[in-house]
Amino acid sequence: MGKMQGDEQHRGSHLHLIVDSPLPKTGEMIPMDENHIHLMHGETKTVLKLAPGKHTLQLIVGGEDHVVRANAPRSKTITITGPISLAARRLVRPKGGARRPIVVER
Repeated sequence: MGKMQGDEQHRGSHLHLIVDSPLPKTGEMIPMDENHIHLMHGETKTVLKLAPGKHTLQLIVGGEDHVVRANAPRSKTITITGPISLAARRLVRPKGGARRPIVVER
């Protein structure tokens, strides 16, 4: 994931976990629903209840306004198959080195 620059780097930045959906387009607000998980309070993990089958996960950094910026850091999309217990620990490594695991379980 890249670095945010200029007006894209401001207080309130946090991760958004996108589940089984494409990223919203630049300038659009990231919805708050079961497919768009907002990790607004410094969470380092979350638990998702997913149906059996294939699922996609992707992270994007967003500001306090939840709008997608053109150069917002984002992970690659990964595909998982459930039901499984999976610690997806390679989605993001924030500055400072600590990983932010996303835990997916049945």
